[in-house]
Amino acid sequence: MRELPEAYLRRMQALLGEEYEAFLASYQEPPKKGLRFNRKKARPETIAQLKEQWHLKPVPWCESGFYYEELNECLISRATLRHALDRLEGDGLINRIRGSGSYVTQPKLLHGSTSFIAGYRREAEQIGRSLRTEVLELGVQPVGKLGERLSLPANARVTRLVRRRWIDGFNDGRPVVYTTV
Repeated sequence: MRELPEAYLRRMQALLGEEYEAFLASYQEPPKKGLRFNRKKARPETIAQLKEQWHLKPVPWCESGFYYEELNECLISRATLRHALDRLEGDGLINRIRGSGSYVTQPKLLHGSTSFIAGYRREAEQIGRSLRTEVLELGVQPVGKLGERLSLPANARVTRLVRRRWIDGFNDGRPVVYTTV
């Protein structure tokens, strides 16, 4: 077993109680590799697909955690990886910064009354259809009376967007949403 600091071992014994011996025994086993999915971001179908492809085994004490065996680093081509990163970026799950890398984004916070709008593109994709958007108006304008409600100065300017959206082959060709933002 690796040498662990005595202070650390005493603290772990106090924290783990009767599970302390199992904790010590785990150091006799080969290290396990694991990963966690952020369930607020990853789609359930994506998680299920990766669990099957990578032969992931659940971590008993972590619902979103999985153990994996050694993965061949060349399982996919560079083009496939780029396509996957493009999809993650398109879904707003990562930010890609040239020369720096790819970073997981913070979850987007949506107001309860508008959260249904964000789901239209995903719902359309899930049923094999596409979402179309027509921008009816886009411009910058003085904030006006709305400024008081938004705690903005009277001379502030805001962007106004008016659009309507369709899901092809759905709702008899009528728009599914009309929004003014």
